[in-house]
Amino acid sequence: MTNLNDLERAVLEKSLSYDSADAVLLRQIPHLMVERRSFSGVGFVTRFARASTPTIGSGGDVTKKLVNVLADINGISHGAGFVVNIKDGEIDWLEGYSYDEPWPSSIEQFQLKYRQGSGQSGAQA
Repeated sequence: MTNLNDLERAVLEKSLSYDSADAVLLRQIPHLMVERRSFSGVGFVTRFARASTPTIGSGGDVTKKLVNVLADINGISHGAGFVVNIKDGEIDWLEGYSYDEPWPSSIEQFQLKYRQGSGQSGAQA
């Protein structure tokens, strides 16, 4: 297992800072370890190992997806979007994607921003 990279950490922190109800999830970030990272050519999915940290909810099936963060990334003309999946009260995986262009092999600079007008989505999986 490996540590989060700078982009993963920044996206999680920004996504989870949007709503004060996600404060418990923010406290999980320093304890996250990457179980697996896969690349599709136009993005990535990072799956996290279960951490022994506080979870949201009462241990029940708390599932939601956060889709509130976009990024300007050097090497991607139209920016990138992200999905953070929360399952059973824990950060489960993070997906990053470009808009129909190749994902860069390395990311040196990026700037995050909130998606206008959509905030976050609490859709159930």
